Amino acid sequence: MNILFVCKANRFRSKVAEALFKKYHKSRDFKVKSAGVEINFMNPTVPINVKKALAEYNVEVENEISQPMDDVLLRWPDLFVVVADNVSSDDFPEEKVERWEIKDADENSPEEIKAKIRKIDRKVKELVKRLEE
Repeated sequence: MNILFVCKANRFRSKVAEALFKKYHKSRDFKVKSAGVEINFMNPTVPINVKKALAEYNVEVENEISQPMDDVLLRWPDLFVVVADNVSSDDFPEEKVERWEIKDADENSPEEIKAKIRKIDRKVKELVKRLEE
């Protein structure tokens, strides 16, 4: 199964979901990526406060550079997980979409980032549990 986590800029929410999924689900039957629908090319990397917060989970982001959504990625997944409240899922096949309405966080607010990561962590654990059933 191919899973694509999607958020707006692929700098925080989808990157975190991808990293946590890889930590909790080690099966080779699952391939996971993340992408953004609106990349900020002036600032395309994972913020330092996100990396620090993820370190508390003993997790690192494998690729810190934002990945833009493209035609290849639109055809790749069996499941799109929209990890954002500000991204439309209209371009994704409805039967393949799961939405997690998670607001973005101020990259300069470690506490806000940690709160969002806790939400994403819970959602990822729920997804992993469902997929293992």
